[in-house]
Amino acid sequence: MGDSTCMDYDYLVKIVMVGDSGVGKTQLVQHFVDEKYIPSNKSTIGADLRIKTLEINDRKIKLQIWDTAGQERFRSITQCYYRGSHAVCLVVDVMNYSSFQNIGNWLEDIRRYAPKETKIIMCANKCDYDADQRVVDLDELQRCFGQRVTIIETSAKEGTRVREAFTKAAEDAVAHIQSLPRKSASNNDVVLGPSMSMLGGRKSCPCTIL
Repeated sequence: MGDSTCMDYDYLVKIVMVGDSGVGKTQLVQHFVDEKYIPSNKSTIGADLRIKTLEINDRKIKLQIWDTAGQERFRSITQCYYRGSHAVCLVVDVMNYSSFQNIGNWLEDIRRYAPKETKIIMCANKCDYDADQRVVDLDELQRCFGQRVTIIETSAKEGTRVREAFTKAAEDAVAHIQSLPRKSASNNDVVLGPSMSMLGGRKSCPCTIL
């Protein structure tokens, strides 16, 4: 798979980055788009838009990546960006247990404000830390949420599986677009077809409210 900055594309995919403040959303986007890690304690205000074009199976996929603020005071603004999204990357900080505790709230927002077809990738970020240092366990994430979302361990600092996470979001979104009736999904003017929920499955885990 190669990258391209050409303005021509076959599919336009909107990806929204969400998660608590400080979990590494901006650094993940920077590493994916700019291929470099820039440490920063500065919080995103509102939302920032980044563009990246991928080539997947001989198709050019233009990604609109919206990096949203994680602070509670911006939550109502963030909710607006779910509209028309094809994929959401929900970022969890494995060194911050409160980001795990808030997963249910983020998933509820996605369920309420995003199209039902929206694909969800959960990035368990900062996996560059040793397993015995982490306060969020991957097995616990899989047990609670693995039936409903795709979970990928990432490290914005080292670049671990960052590209894989965004590529997976793009692939899942395009696969859904391609499955729609032709009149509902033209290449550069995507109109989502009939709703189909991807958040089904068990609801027994106490750490989710879906």
